[in-house]
Amino acid sequence: MIPEAQKFFSESQRLSFDKGKAEAKAADVVAVLESRGIRLSSAHRQRILECTELETLDQWIRKAALVTTADDLFAERPARRRRAKG
Repeated sequence: MIPEAQKFFSESQRLSFDKGKAEAKAADVVAVLESRGIRLSSAHRQRILECTELETLDQWIRKAALVTTADDLFAERPARRRRAKG
């Protein structure tokens, strides 16, 4: 294979891999939120599923375990959890 073609093929493979990785992470965000009983509007779901930034999706996966609403997922800072008194 000529070097230019190999470079293009390698870049194409990487982009395809990254796209698949992003799709899987987005599905994980949705799954965590749904398993916690957090309702997602169609706009929330679309925003999550259309995201291709792996770093953002990693942050959302972690936040999905802590937030109390879907809006909190997209907030700059997650809402603080209140501790039970006692």
